[in-house]
Amino acid sequence: MTKERAPVPDSRIRFAGPSLIRERIVDALRDAIVAGRLKPGERIRERELVALLGVSRSPLREAIRILEAEGFITSLPHRGAWVSELSASDLHDLVHVRVILETFAARLALERLDEATQRALEEQVRRSRSAGRKVDTTTNFTLALEFHDLLIKACGNRKVIQLHEGLKQHQRRYQHFAFSRLGRDTRAVEEHAEIVNALNGRDIAAVERSLRTHLLRFYEEIAPLLPVESRATGS
Repeated sequence: MTKERAPVPDSRIRFAGPSLIRERIVDALRDAIVAGRLKPGERIRERELVALLGVSRSPLREAIRILEAEGFITSLPHRGAWVSELSASDLHDLVHVRVILETFAARLALERLDEATQRALEEQVRRSRSAGRKVDTTTNFTLALEFHDLLIKACGNRKVIQLHEGLKQHQRRYQHFAFSRLGRDTRAVEEHAEIVNALNGRDIAAVERSLRTHLLRFYEEIAPLLPVESRATGS
């Protein structure tokens, strides 16, 4: 009796259901763009992605359109699609929206600030300082995002939290750039500490001033290293 050969496992990623396939592709591509595995200005090669993900072109193209609407992918007629580039003008717009959103969130958070939230923010700064001494860029990057997540969550406004989540994905691209080149992670921790001190003092003017300075400093340190405009929008 001939022994049947075991099937060779398919190494490709497979998804079930049309909408689920599209969502998984969107998530996979967005994560790759944010983490820098797909680099700014890199062309989106459909044939390679179809083979890598084990999907057909139809859901891939739908996913590309969704990411284009979100600003992660740029496409032009007869020129194809590529990962949206980082630029000083884009960062300027992003940071100024964050200033408006986060200072508003801080005002709401201060109105309902309790001891548990204060302790959580203080502990977050303490852990960030400890990680900074070890020069662990990956950990510092995660902790920097966590600080703003805690602050936004403390505001209690679900729409503000949703808007923050959308902006955060774009912010992460610039933070990867900044933390790997400028040592921005360790300086950000001390700026976070100033914000926490102002919150603990119930000084809304100081909170807003520290938060605005923190966000604008991020822009001022990074913008000179970026092109003013992306090639899709200007020179």
